[in-house]
Parts: sequence; structure tokens; C-alpha cells
Amino acid sequence: MSRFLFGRHLAGLLPGRALALLGVLVLALTAPVHAQSLTPRAFTEAVAKAAREKIPSARVTVTGDLQITIRYKDGTTSTSQLGSAYKLYDGKPDRLDLVINTFLSALARPPDVRAAGPPGRAAPVPPQNPAFVPAYSGAVAPMNRTRIVPLIKTQAWFDDMQRTLRGQGDELQHTDALADGGLVIVYAEMADAGTRYVTTRDDVGDPAALPELAIGNLRRQIGRRIPVRSGPDGVYLVSAGDFGASVVLVSELWSSTRIDVDGDLVVAVPDNETLYVTGSKNAKGLARLQSIAAEIAAEPDGLTPALFILRGGRFVRFTTN
Repeated sequence: MSRFLFGRHLAGLLPGRALALLGVLVLALTAPVHAQSLTPRAFTEAVAKAAREKIPSARVTVTGDLQITIRYKDGTTSTSQLGSAYKLYDGKPDRLDLVINTFLSALARPPDVRAAGPPGRAAPVPPQNPAFVPAYSGAVAPMNRTRIVPLIKTQAWFDDMQRTLRGQGDELQHTDALADGGLVIVYAEMADAGTRYVTTRDDVGDPAALPELAIGNLRRQIGRRIPVRSGPDGVYLVSAGDFGASVVLVSELWSSTRIDVDGDLVVAVPDNETLYVTGSKNAKGLARLQSIAAEIAAEPDGLTPALFILRGGRFVRFTTN
């Protein structure tokens, strides 16, 4: 089943700044192509090579399929996800150079050529979709605790990031609340300069209180209700907005948002853009939910095909057996 049957449009996949930069693709790249596309890994290597050439003073590392980490000479580290860029390229191999160059131009410039700002911190850049935003770690500037929110990542992403940070004597602060679904919850300051992940070097108060702090911030930013649209077979779509799949962590939102399902709420979080919901007693809906989750989670920027059920005020792993 195509995810586009549920109203997903290409424009929704792009960050504001990159969307403007990539607008030329619509008109410039329509000729049929017969060459074979690069795999996600090969595409990532191509982006990394271009980044090394563009920023020779930085150390660029491939930390996973469709993910690169850039360590600038001042010690600032940024991690960028390439899933949206790959979507633009896949199936149109002649787009490679244009997509890569456009993606790199959408990144914040390296510290040695950026506008001056606090030491170790990126100068402000226009807000962008999290898929394209550099994720800064190891910065010396204090975090704004009111802007820290939880983000859901795959176990593979987390493992790659931890290896990178441990090489610098640092680690991500995280919780394993959704680990049985192959997901890890990390925390980040959503600032104008980008998405800065919370690491053990950052002073955020009591680490044990970080989950409650982050979810409280997320709750205030989302509001009291979440937008829901109905789909076939009793499956509902929840627009995750800028905070992606993280809305699944704010359980009271789900009780205050009326979703008429048969049984308990069962949710799929196959990516960071849209959540899919049905009822635990709706056999047709569950079958459709599993199909959607499996298809979308298999894409390069997918999260998990696992389903979760609302029990005791929080979502836990759900199985149909």
C-alpha cells in the first residue's frame, strides 16, 4: 500500500530553507533516466566525500546509512540525516550532484566561516525540518532547559551516535522506554541554531528528571490536542508535526483527543512524520496498520514496524498473537 494514499506529499518531507533551494528540481530534472541509482550507503559516502571537499578543515564521518557526522576544527560536532535528500535523488541518478550540492548549501556553514557566536556554538540559522538540521553536541554554551524535548530514534542510529561520542569522551543522555520496539528516546534542545542533543557533558539538572522535563516541554509546545484524520478500515492518521513520533510519549494527549476506535488505542510509529492509529479489537484496522508500518519502516528514514498499545497511561509493545 502506498503511503501517499494517506495524503503524504513531497513538500511535507522538505525543510523550509531546503524546500526553497530545491525548488529548481521540479523544473530542471524531468528527463527520463536509465542509469541505476546508488544504494543508501553509497549515496551517504558520496555526500561525505563532497562535504570533505567543501569543508576541508572538518572531519566528516559516515555514522550510518543516510547519516553523516561532521566535527569542525573548533570541536563542535554536527550530525545530519540524509533521508529526505535521498528521496529526491532515488530513481533519478542524474540528480546526484544537484541534490548533494543543494543539501550541503542548506547546512549551517562550518564554524571557521560562520558569523561570530558563542564559542563552540553554531551561529543562528533559519529553523529547518529536523531531517536536515545539524545536531550539535559538545558545545560549551549552556542549554535552555525550556526547549529540551524527547526525540525517538532507532537503536541503530543510537548505537552509531554513541560510538562517535564515546570516541570524544561523551555519551547521549537517553531512556529505553520503547526499547522493546527497537527504539531509543534521546533528548535535544530545539534551538534556532539547530537540534543540539543532550549529552553527559551538558548540565540539565538531575538526569533522572530529564524525561519528565522534556515531555513537559513537548506537551506545552504541542498544545492540548493533536490533529487526527480518518482513513480506511478504521485507521486514523496523526500529523506529528515538527516533533515527529515523540507525540506518542505524551499519553494525556491521546486521552484528551477523541479517536473513536474499537478497543484500546494501538499506534504505529513507522517514521518521524505521521503516526497511524486503530483499535485493538479492529482486525481489519490492525492488518492495515501492520502493512503500513512494515512498508514505511523499511524505507531509509524509517523507525520501526512495531505496534504499541496504550496501557496504564503509556504505550507498550503490542502483538496480535
